[in-house]
Amino acid sequence: MFGQLYGFFVKNIKQCIYILILTLFTTTAWSSSAESCGDIFNDAIGTIDGGGTINLGTNTNLYNSPDDTITGNSITAPATACDGNACTVTSSTNPALTLPAFQTNVGGANSNNNTASTVTYDGSTQDYKRISNNGTGAIVFETSDTGVYRIRTLSTSYSGSVTFAPGDYYIENLSIQGNNTITVSGSGTARIFVQNAYTAQSGTQINTPSLGTGDASKFIMIAYDNVDLSNNQWYTGYLYTSGNLVMNGTTFYGSISASNITTYNNVFI
Repeated sequence: MFGQLYGFFVKNIKQCIYILILTLFTTTAWSSSAESCGDIFNDAIGTIDGGGTINLGTNTNLYNSPDDTITGNSITAPATACDGNACTVTSSTNPALTLPAFQTNVGGANSNNNTASTVTYDGSTQDYKRISNNGTGAIVFETSDTGVYRIRTLSTSYSGSVTFAPGDYYIENLSIQGNNTITVSGSGTARIFVQNAYTAQSGTQINTPSLGTGDASKFIMIAYDNVDLSNNQWYTGYLYTSGNLVMNGTTFYGSISASNITTYNNVFI
């Protein structure tokens, strides 16, 4: 059943990262040692140069690994983790992307919403020191005049929501509290660059089918540090991190590439 849903929500899991970020940079060069579309997102999960260790915990299931072989140097996993079969590894890693220099915030204002209302950012301003939602209200980004937002800190409180228009978001510090929803408006892709370590809180839903989206090509997070997706997360999209990834109680529709990957209980990818 999960495999059928997976195939529906992810139109083409082997899409090249170049397709996802085709218009990613207009002034900054993007370089990579990747040779083909499958070099980065070639399975449900995969590891990159400099890492290669995969530890899969109890009731972890990988549904997009046709040959049951994961890109990595070593693996510890339940006997049926690869869609009912044993997982093996390639004893190699994927080439790491050479990420562009992070576009840091160059000033801007603080914007704080303490109510349950919606605050919309129309794109006329691209730089913010802090955007925060201390109530149950919504943060809505419209397309930036330049296609880029640079935010020092983006923070939400419990049961808030964030809507990203297609474009590039450079966020130094991302803090999404519990029971938040993240959606993508329009028909393009929201590309979220996160500079510092990111930990998702309980019940966060990112671009999930229940939110009326569920298209993995609409959301990609590119992290420069460690990522922790624990405590009942739902995520539809692509995730690339130069650091380590931890997952626990996570349902992930899409594909992951990280340095080292650890899952604990009840993870479905």
